[in-house]
Amino acid sequence: MLEIVVDSIPNYVYWKDPELNYLGCNKSFAKLNDLLDTSSIIGKKDKELPWARLNPIHLRNKDREVLTSKKAQKNIIETWKSSNGEEILYRTNRIPIIDDDGKLMGILVSYEDITERKRSQQRIKESEMKYRNILDNLKAGYFEVDLKGNFTYINKYFLDVSEYAEEDFIGKNYISFINKQTSKKIFECFNNVYKSKSVISDEIFELYTKSKKKLYFESTIYLRYKNDKKIGFSGVFRNITERYVLEKKLKKTEEKHKLISENANDLICIVNEKGIYEYVNEETHYKIMGYTQEEMVGNSLIDYIHPDDKKKAIDALLKGKEKGEASVDLRVQHKQNKWIWVSVKGKTFIDNDNRLKGIIISRDISERRRAEILLKQSEEKYRRLFQGSPYAIFLVNFKGFVLDCNPKAVEFLKTPKDQIIGGNYVSLLSLFNNAQKNIAFFEPHLEIMREKEEVPTLEYKLIRKDGTESWVNIKSTKLQWGKENMFQTVVQDITEKKRAEINLKRSEEKLKLLNKELEQKILERTRELKNSEENYKNMVNDLDVGFFKGELGGKLLIHNNAFKNILEISDSDNLLGVHSSKFFLNTDDREKYYKELTKNGSVKNFRAPIKTLKNKTIYTEINAHIVDTKSNETPIVEGTFLDITEKHRLEKQLRESEKKLRAQNIELKMLDQMKNDFITIAAHELKTPLISIGGYTDFILTKYKDLDSEIKDDLMRVQNNVSRLHSYIEELLDVIKIDAKKMEIELTRKNIHEIVKGCISDLDFQLKDKNLHIDLNVDKYLTLYVDPSRINQVFSNLIVNAIKFTPENGKIEISNEIRDGKCVFEIRDTGRGLTENEISSLFQKFVRFNNEKGGSAFESGTGLGLFITKGIVEAHGGKIWAKSKGKDKGSEFYFTIPLIHH
Repeated sequence: MLEIVVDSIPNYVYWKDPELNYLGCNKSFAKLNDLLDTSSIIGKKDKELPWARLNPIHLRNKDREVLTSKKAQKNIIETWKSSNGEEILYRTNRIPIIDDDGKLMGILVSYEDITERKRSQQRIKESEMKYRNILDNLKAGYFEVDLKGNFTYINKYFLDVSEYAEEDFIGKNYISFINKQTSKKIFECFNNVYKSKSVISDEIFELYTKSKKKLYFESTIYLRYKNDKKIGFSGVFRNITERYVLEKKLKKTEEKHKLISENANDLICIVNEKGIYEYVNEETHYKIMGYTQEEMVGNSLIDYIHPDDKKKAIDALLKGKEKGEASVDLRVQHKQNKWIWVSVKGKTFIDNDNRLKGIIISRDISERRRAEILLKQSEEKYRRLFQGSPYAIFLVNFKGFVLDCNPKAVEFLKTPKDQIIGGNYVSLLSLFNNAQKNIAFFEPHLEIMREKEEVPTLEYKLIRKDGTESWVNIKSTKLQWGKENMFQTVVQDITEKKRAEINLKRSEEKLKLLNKELEQKILERTRELKNSEENYKNMVNDLDVGFFKGELGGKLLIHNNAFKNILEISDSDNLLGVHSSKFFLNTDDREKYYKELTKNGSVKNFRAPIKTLKNKTIYTEINAHIVDTKSNETPIVEGTFLDITEKHRLEKQLRESEKKLRAQNIELKMLDQMKNDFITIAAHELKTPLISIGGYTDFILTKYKDLDSEIKDDLMRVQNNVSRLHSYIEELLDVIKIDAKKMEIELTRKNIHEIVKGCISDLDFQLKDKNLHIDLNVDKYLTLYVDPSRINQVFSNLIVNAIKFTPENGKIEISNEIRDGKCVFEIRDTGRGLTENEISSLFQKFVRFNNEKGGSAFESGTGLGLFITKGIVEAHGGKIWAKSKGKDKGSEFYFTIPLIHH
């Protein structure tokens, strides 16, 4: 649970041993240092980590300081420089790790990046200073009061206008500076803002300066919060005294304006800032839109606008607010649900109450709009036809200059449009060969086109610069565009049509010739078909498989010699016309054959027993299909068949053999289990007397110390043999467990260095006996989830193996490294080495090799040690393998244990 919590926090957390080697970290610290996982940090130093290399001396000194004093350092702010030179602020905690006995085990360190928090605090402070500075230089009054109405802040503009000093206001209640009527009005505003939590704006108050001068102010009042709690009110006010007095005067002229408005022919209305009608000239609105003033005032002008025009109406309103005026054409709704086009112009003004208003004048343009739409539709229709025409179209004025052309014209001339427009017809004809001939042909026609209303259609052959011919059909009509007369010339490429006409003539001549040749070929083909039929019959008769052809479920029509031989038909027997179902031995096979053939149109590898003409039963394999026939005819079946009687017999024998093998396999498994049970029982039965023998020999040696030396040697030899036999029994039991995949291990987190050191200590006598030097380079702090006794057995087997095959004064080295989430152990010796054949059989059962002298095998070994070692490693989720450069070049044994236990 603690590991999950540490990995979940964003702080960087790590812990080290007293020598400042990393023992672990959380995921945030691993990610900061580009590590694959948290276990990858084990055993590393500061200089190996990118983050720590930014400030290695500082880290070492600070960590040493806490380890030396054994006192924690909490909430210390440290300033670092990142790799790109930026300053980073950390809040750090360093805590010494001390066990229950007071022994220093290491140090736990956490780093919290508070750079952004500090920067935010500084920005808030700077923002508040700017805010106060803005308020003091604002060209409007600003004040703040608490919830009781006592002033807490007044800006400079407020003080200048009121003629009071700051000390006159701060801490005083607003009631002290206004009359009862204004006081009541302000109280109601504060109360409404407090309850609704909304802003009240455009409220006008009457106030007096210190010198009793009357002023009018327009104010906006806000609710103030701190930490989501209401703490008071603030307000912004503008001095509108001059405007307020003017508006009162202007009010008197409104009646005059109203009289003019009511008698105007245009729609005139006044709307407030939200677009709500406040006034309409009723008579004109009723005449054009059908609404009375009562029906419109109080409603939004947007409600009367066509849905498709509402966006541009809103845009015009916003533009009017920003620029002071705007115009737009749109549709408004008549009371009878028809739409009227109007041209709208509007301007903004400030009324007597200092409110923004708009005066809008709209003119009915329905008739004009209808004419514009019809014209636009006509132009769009022509433009679509012009652009989408499959023929080249040119608009040419009476002088022969091109005014416009469509995409097909560009494609026909293979010239960019900007080089066509403005060019003379002469320049266009010059794009082809024989330019003078072309111009001489078209020039008289241009004169005819100018003079006559009806212009004749022309067909003409143009030859392009690359020599290809293009036949064209040219049709020109007069038209008027605005005030200019012009020709619309349509050019249709009829080259393919002309070629088709020429080819048609040629084809007619060829057809007559072909008809004669065809008659002759039909006669020849008839002769060939007769010969082909004879060849077909011969080919069928030569087939090695039986061939047949007949009606589906009916008469046999054709068969070959192989058919006769398989079914034992003599030359005197005539089967043609015999029902094909006669040959099936049983009805079920016959029905299944016809059903599959009818459904799928064919059968493949269909097996069925049939009887020959001599009543002999044979097994056949049939392949057949229905030949395409007319719907009103009986389907014809064509196929082949093989005599597979011998194959059928062999397959039957094979199935019986497989059945016997399965039974024998079950029997073998039972025997194997009986063997395992026997060995297990025998091993346990042997253990009991061995324990007694070992106990008695040990008792005799202990009690009778003055025994004859020869007797003592014999008893020691008995004891050694008991111990060796006990080891053999344990090895046999381990082999049974490994074979049955029932090797059980109990995992606990253990220090591997201590386990290896214990193995070396147990084997000290053998090492000294051969004067072997052993180097232990296993990490002192490496801990893994292992079964201690089993891993002890692995190291003991591998070290004993190295001792046996390493000559005197040799060297054995034991080391480890972390790789890909695993701990890889290596036991290297300078012994006899291994061949490739020996390595391939090294970890098998009962494998023993001669030592370097060529003498006995593993002195008292069973050949099971490495097999058991492999089983234990694999039970831990690891792998084991060996390497050697050859004879007398030493051996290297490797095995892996996962870093993380799953």
